[in-house]
Amino acid sequence: MHEWHRNDFIARRSLLRWLIGGYLACKPESLRFSVTPFGKPVVQWPHAARIAFSVSHTDGMTLLAFAWDCRIGVDVERRIDGLDVGGLGRGIFSLIEEEALDRMRPDAAATLLSIWTRKEALLKALGTGLSGEPNAYTTEDDLLLGAGHWCASHRGKTISGWTCLDLVFGPDVRAAVAVSIEDASVTFHRARRL
Repeated sequence: MHEWHRNDFIARRSLLRWLIGGYLACKPESLRFSVTPFGKPVVQWPHAARIAFSVSHTDGMTLLAFAWDCRIGVDVERRIDGLDVGGLGRGIFSLIEEEALDRMRPDAAATLLSIWTRKEALLKALGTGLSGEPNAYTTEDDLLLGAGHWCASHRGKTISGWTCLDLVFGPDVRAAVAVSIEDASVTFHRARRL
């Protein structure tokens, strides 16, 4: 691991601890974490079943999300120029998602990132990550709610009661959040690296 990556990892984990400690009104160093069978970190102590969090990072950016009494997942990805998207997502994307990607070829990079971030956010919120059956879930634009909103289904059955949003962080970055609360209030706070 390069020193920059190691330092970035340490900074992310320290910020996460500091923020969760603030939310739970306890010292960050007193927090204890455990990992679910699918590898998702959760707060073990203090008794904090009420707080949910999700972390994602890409080159030069970290996205942290917190929620109370629900499940939450986020993902952020930076576009890589010249990336050959052919075959990416196979086995991960549902048939509907693969067809949406195929319709956008040859310039499908933006669509790939949108589908990928939505899928990752949903699967993180569900707690399975890519370890479950990711292609059993479909994410697509929510035509009723309009731009920036998306919805999800599992084996063709709509997953209701969720708030699913695309997040805008610039032309080369795609991000998404999935929250297991209908009409959740989502606020953003941006911090720049010093």
